[in-house]
Amino acid sequence: MEIPLFLRARVPLPVIAELFQSLGTPTSILTANAMLKPENGVHHNFMMEYGLPKGYVRVNVFRDDIKDAIRQITSASGVLTTSAFQNIGEVGTTGVELIFEQRNVLGTRFDFMFNGTWMDSKVDDGPIVKFTESTGTPANYDLTGKKVIRLPHWRANVFGTYHVTDAWDVSLSGRYTSDSYNDPDNRDHVNKVFGAQAIFLLHGFQDQLPVPVQ
Repeated sequence: MEIPLFLRARVPLPVIAELFQSLGTPTSILTANAMLKPENGVHHNFMMEYGLPKGYVRVNVFRDDIKDAIRQITSASGVLTTSAFQNIGEVGTTGVELIFEQRNVLGTRFDFMFNGTWMDSKVDDGPIVKFTESTGTPANYDLTGKKVIRLPHWRANVFGTYHVTDAWDVSLSGRYTSDSYNDPDNRDHVNKVFGAQAIFLLHGFQDQLPVPVQ
C-alpha cells in the first residue's frame, strides 16, 4: 500500500484576455481589468493506493485554497448583461476521489474501471457584489459562502471492455455529472431551462476491430 502526501503552491498570472481584452455585443459587455493580481494557491493532496492482482484501488483526498482568485462577475442582467474580471478574497475546494481499476475480472476477458469524485467548492472570503436586475432593481449580494459556479458536487465515470478476441474489443461507458449553479449569487435553482447547469448522464458504446489493409 502506498500513502504519499503532496503539498504544492502555485501563483498563476492573469491571462492576456483577462487583463486587456474587453468585448462587447448588442446584448453583453465584458470588461477586462489591467489591475488584476496573480492568484495565490496552496494545494494539498493525500493519496492511498492498494494494489490488486491486475488492478488497484486509489483514494485521493484534496484541499485547495486560492487567494485573490480571478472570477468573471456579472453586475447587471437583462437586455444588456454587464460583467468584468476581478480578484475575490479566497476560494476553498475540498474533495474526495475514488478510483478502481481491474483487468480480467474473475479470470474473464472483461476489464472494468470506475472513478467518482465528490467536491465542495465555495467562496470563503468574497466581496459585496453590486448587482442590478433586468427590471432595474438593485439586488446586491455577498459573495462569501456562495458555491463556485459550474463545479458539480458529484462526478462519476464507468468504463467496461470485453476482449472478444485478442484483436476485437467491445466497450461500454457511462458518465454522470450532478447539477451546479450557473449564477454567482446561487439563485438559479431551476433545472431543465435555458442556461441551467443540469444533471446529465451520458452513455457510450465502442466496437473496435482492426481491419488489415492489403
